[in-house]
Amino acid sequence: MKARVTRTVTSAPLTPEESLDELTELAATAGAAVLDKVVQTRDAPVAATLIGSGLVQRLAAQAKA
Repeated sequence: MKARVTRTVTSAPLTPEESLDELTELAATAGAAVLDKVVQTRDAPVAATLIGSGLVQRLAAQAKA
């Protein structure tokens, strides 16, 4: 199993890196090999994707590779 872990940050008690590290550990516990970690800071999540369109395109290209 492979996974890409992404977190959109609006505000959180953990730093974005700490939160992403936690997600990475959870993915590993589930048997996934984390291929990439991405942090995107936005004022508000995009309703359709939660992340910006540029990042959507980047992740789609990586998934196809």
